[in-house]
Amino acid sequence: MKKQQKDNGTGMKIQLNGDEYSAEISMHGPIDIKLTVMEAQDGARIGCARRIESMDSNREQPLGYNTSDAWRNDIEGACAEFAYCKAMNIHWSRSVNTFKDADCGNLTQVRWTHHINGSLIVRDGDSDDHCYVLVVGACPSYRIIGWIRGKDAKKNDYIKSPGELLPAYFVPQNKLSSTW
Repeated sequence: MKKQQKDNGTGMKIQLNGDEYSAEISMHGPIDIKLTVMEAQDGARIGCARRIESMDSNREQPLGYNTSDAWRNDIEGACAEFAYCKAMNIHWSRSVNTFKDADCGNLTQVRWTHHINGSLIVRDGDSDDHCYVLVVGACPSYRIIGWIRGKDAKKNDYIKSPGELLPAYFVPQNKLSSTW
């Protein structure tokens, strides 16, 4: 079969040869990615399942958490995970009720914020060995900013406690690696 090039939504070209494809990814800087309508619906479905499972389990939210944002956070968080997996060309598990487990692959957790200049938030209970990826934006358009290992995120310089929230590590975007 004749080789073709296909754009996977990241601007990268992937060589297709029959039903198999491969790509070497070496990028620097933030990655813009857009979910299709079907992908956005899938992400929203998983976000809704997460919210409903939390409600059904009477799961308490952390001190200072604005529960009126819960639906948006679960839906956008799930869509952000999907966007990251799409950009990296890896399988998204669509997990529900797995919390501190990796969202993508074995060691990657995606953290989403609607604040375009927002920080990546890591907490004391988060794994030192996982990589934490910051994704900003709103469905269907996201920007993957960068990543940091858990142990590297847990620096006293990054500790903040905005409003009534418990202290956490707020890693600024310029401290994240953007080499993929």
